[in-house]
Amino acid sequence: MKSFFIVHNEKLVEDRLPIYHDLIDKYLTNEHLNVRQQHKLFNFEIKYKYTELYNKICNVAINICKNEFIKFENYQPVDSLKTYISNKDNYDSWVHNHGLVYNSLTIVYYFSVPKANGGELVLYKQDQHTEISRYKPKEYDLLIFPSYVYHKPLKIDSNNFRISMNTTIEADYTYKD
Repeated sequence: MKSFFIVHNEKLVEDRLPIYHDLIDKYLTNEHLNVRQQHKLFNFEIKYKYTELYNKICNVAINICKNEFIKFENYQPVDSLKTYISNKDNYDSWVHNHGLVYNSLTIVYYFSVPKANGGELVLYKQDQHTEISRYKPKEYDLLIFPSYVYHKPLKIDSNNFRISMNTTIEADYTYKD
C-alpha cells in the first residue's frame, strides 16, 4: 500500500493554539449554518489567512513526492487550503473524492487529532462501497493519495475537535513500485 498511500509526520506550525482557537471560534460562531455552508465560509477565509501554512504543507508534500515517485514533474498546487472540523457532536461526512483527474494528488494535514476512538480515514474502491484501506491519523500526519480515490473520515468519539487541512497538487507522476 506504500505506493498508493504515503504517510509523513512533521510539525509544520510551532505554535498551533492561536490557529486552532481561531478555527474553532469561527466554527462555533457559524454553527447555525449547515456543515457544507460552514466549510465554504472557512475555506474562503483560510485561503487568505493561512497562506504560510498552506505553502509549508505544499512544499513538504512536493519534496516527499520527489523522493517517493520515479517521476514527479510539472507539479503545481491547484487550489487553496481547505479545512474539515469535527467532533462527536459536530460530524457530517460522506464518501467522496477530490476529483476524477488522474494526475492530481490529495494532500491532507492533520492539524489536531484528539486521542479517542474513531476518526479513521477510510479509502474506498471506485464503487464507493468496497474498503481499500483504513488509517488512524495522528497529529501532524501528512497523507498523500491520488485525488480520484474515494474516502471518508469516520466520526471521532471526543468532545475535542479534530481538524484536518487539505489541498490538491497536479503533477505528472509515476510510482516506484
